Amino acid sequence: MNPIVRKALGVLAGLGVAIGVIFGVEGLNGVLFPLPPGTDLSNPEAMKAVLAGLPTMALIVVLIGWALGSVLGGWVATAVGGRTRGPATVLGAILFLGALYNLYTIPHPAWFWVPGLLVWLPGVKLGEKLGTGG
Repeated sequence: MNPIVRKALGVLAGLGVAIGVIFGVEGLNGVLFPLPPGTDLSNPEAMKAVLAGLPTMALIVVLIGWALGSVLGGWVATAVGGRTRGPATVLGAILFLGALYNLYTIPHPAWFWVPGLLVWLPGVKLGEKLGTGG
């Protein structure tokens, strides 16, 4: 298989795994810390009020999901991408940009921004290390 195609497939596979893990953990979080009935997820002011009322543990669970998704996504990107370092790095950049968009559009608490942006690259790099066996 063409190495560029293989690396691109690695990024896509890693992205799929990362998103699946993140959605799974955030879904579990919704069971542990349900949103008030009738919450309009498309209303930024409503989301700001909901996030302000959530316990800190709910946001920590989100960070755990983001970290787990980045590690597993990085591992899959590396394994599918030919056990090279590039696919996980590209995946990390994509996940970072997605998190930045999420943080910008949904008003999170100020403390959440730093770990919410710093979790991605170390996570995919750990996944990459696991995927390359070294």
